[in-house]
Amino acid sequence: MRPVPALLALMLLPGCPSPPETDADDSVDPTDTPDDTEVDTEVDTEVDTLQDTELPCDGCTIDGHCVDVGEANPVNGCEYCDPRVSEVAWSPDRFGACDDGLDCTRDTCSDGRCTLTYVFTCPWPAETTGQSDNLTELEGPLVNDFHTDLAAATWDPGARRLWVATDGGPSRIWAIEENGNGGYVIGSPGGARAEWQADFGDVEGLAVPDPTTPDVVYVLAGTEGTITSWDLAQGGAPHKLRTWSLSAHLGADAARALTFVPDPSLVAAGFVSADGLPTTSAQGLDGLFLVGQRSGTLRAFDLSATTDAVVAVGAYASGRTDVEGLEMDPSTGLLFVWHGGDVDTLSVLRLTSHPAGDGRAFDVDREHEGPSTPVLVASAYQGLAIVPDSDCVQGTRSLFLTNNGGGFYSLMRYATFPCEAAP
Repeated sequence: MRPVPALLALMLLPGCPSPPETDADDSVDPTDTPDDTEVDTEVDTEVDTLQDTELPCDGCTIDGHCVDVGEANPVNGCEYCDPRVSEVAWSPDRFGACDDGLDCTRDTCSDGRCTLTYVFTCPWPAETTGQSDNLTELEGPLVNDFHTDLAAATWDPGARRLWVATDGGPSRIWAIEENGNGGYVIGSPGGARAEWQADFGDVEGLAVPDPTTPDVVYVLAGTEGTITSWDLAQGGAPHKLRTWSLSAHLGADAARALTFVPDPSLVAAGFVSADGLPTTSAQGLDGLFLVGQRSGTLRAFDLSATTDAVVAVGAYASGRTDVEGLEMDPSTGLLFVWHGGDVDTLSVLRLTSHPAGDGRAFDVDREHEGPSTPVLVASAYQGLAIVPDSDCVQGTRSLFLTNNGGGFYSLMRYATFPCEAAP
């Protein structure tokens, strides 16, 4: 006989209550689980509640992100989070760290910007002249018209054309275009060679201020002290449009270089006139012309779009003498100045200025020594043109120099001139 479990035996003793009856419908199915819908709803509600609760930011809330106190701006080491100054923007950090990558400068932070102090003039940053792309032969084989008096240049970024000119009489102007294979060729507008010979005067500077009219070139005649606009749409057939006289403002200081600064660049840089007031053009050309002089002075002029009226805006020291070439890069707001003669230096200036003596002086960003030249080749660089920073490829762009009297080395392209922005 199988033994009876002790608990059951007790329940069967006389006087003990029977086990409670259980209704079949009340039995618990071990496979039953709580209602999934109710669980999901409860979880979703708790998650939404957590998401709707904003955690406090003890630092700065910049562009929708919480930044820790003391954290540096990742794109400007001269700014950091200081909620005592601003809880919603970066603040200047005078103890910040900045570096322009040049050994020739000492970099410190001031008012939220990296300020450069020259230790010495920076070396030439691109390839040597011997390694550069010699474009002199574009004009023709052997001895050609580029070999002497090639004095002016400018790059038109819209049409991607290089304009060059001689200053000998009668002067000539050429338009050089990319050939699609990494090289260059003399253009052929309307099927005619892009070469013009006329009474352009003593050509010392070129500018193409309006991208909507890329065939209208402004020519600075140094000896004459004038700027003249020419329509060069048809190869070999120049058409004079208008002349402005600058002689009354230049004095005996020879005019040697020309460039155009569009109004947006003037505004962005905080350009001011001789009296220190913010200034842009007011006569319809949407920018100001800068004329470089042998003394090193750069003069700003506002030319009328409909008459020969000229307004002198101000005179600015460039830091060195013998200005021979000027080129404005609107994409960075920097002004490139070639100082020829015995100076042989490339200055990079900002359009901001400060009082200096009886006038003002542009702020210097940096200076570079000029490129070396081959033995027995004259170093008389004058014309300067540069591809803007916005057209950089893998961190470099082209800079062009004309050598007045350079013979077989009269038009050089330095293809590895570094960009301002990171590649």
